[in-house]
Amino acid sequence: METEIIEFLRKVGREPEMIGGEEVAIFCPFHDNQDTPALWINKRTGLWHCFNPVCGKKGSFRKFVKLLTGGEWKQNKNISFEDLEQAFEEKKDPTRELEMILEMITVDYDDPEDVIKLDYMVERGFDLTTLRYFEVAYSGNKNRVTIPVRNEHYQLVGFIGRTTVDDSPKYLYTKGFKRAGILFNMNNAKHHNQVIVVEGSLDVMKLHQSGFPNAVSTLGAQVTDRQLELLKEFDEIVIFPDGDSAGKGPVSAIMEGCPRKDISVVDTPEGADAGDLSAEEIRKLLSNKTNTINYMYNRLRAER
Repeated sequence: METEIIEFLRKVGREPEMIGGEEVAIFCPFHDNQDTPALWINKRTGLWHCFNPVCGKKGSFRKFVKLLTGGEWKQNKNISFEDLEQAFEEKKDPTRELEMILEMITVDYDDPEDVIKLDYMVERGFDLTTLRYFEVAYSGNKNRVTIPVRNEHYQLVGFIGRTTVDDSPKYLYTKGFKRAGILFNMNNAKHHNQVIVVEGSLDVMKLHQSGFPNAVSTLGAQVTDRQLELLKEFDEIVIFPDGDSAGKGPVSAIMEGCPRKDISVVDTPEGADAGDLSAEEIRKLLSNKTNTINYMYNRLRAER
């Protein structure tokens, strides 16, 4: 696929600039980009993203071609969460197949009737701009909001399905998706020197919406060795734990696993998490974050 991507870019007059690894950069054709190439494309998968906040467009290579050349964008709203799981189980290299599936379940954010499917997320305080940025889709037959998960190289590696009705379990993850090996939103946060670590994907989305695009999620209360290695790529680590007993686990794990890093901790209110807080509350908590010494001292005092 790499040759096809390079040839297409040159054909449409977008000479790629090699930036190392699997990615190339081009001047973004979707906004006035003249000084520094703002759009990065993974040569192997075709996933792309413009990092200029004025634009922010991203997607699969198929979508890139469609946007440049025009044509109908076909969607199939009846793909189920089980179809996503089957794609992971049956495909030796599922990335391209999953990108196509994602395109078929994507909500048309320009169609008010289609956007109604995301009312659950809107009622929880998420803007449509945020939902679009994170490619939030919808699996109709199981009433689940579907959140794509990409690794640090922009590859689609799994889906999170969050029920919008009174159903159990609240969250489903596609089979074969190894959460232990990734940090949700690392593909975007890696462009910053500081990282904010939270537990859930919705926490990341709410932080992004509140003006903090450098958040990542461990997708659970456990922090793995691989996730610690990814966190070590940042100069500063801010831990924003859930306000429950389980939230203390990630704090201890990161403090022990990244001993030579500049680490600070947010004092999250009891029973709260970032996904349920307002932008004002999030900003206030982050502005009052404390260093690890004060955190441990306050924790010991509270336990006496």
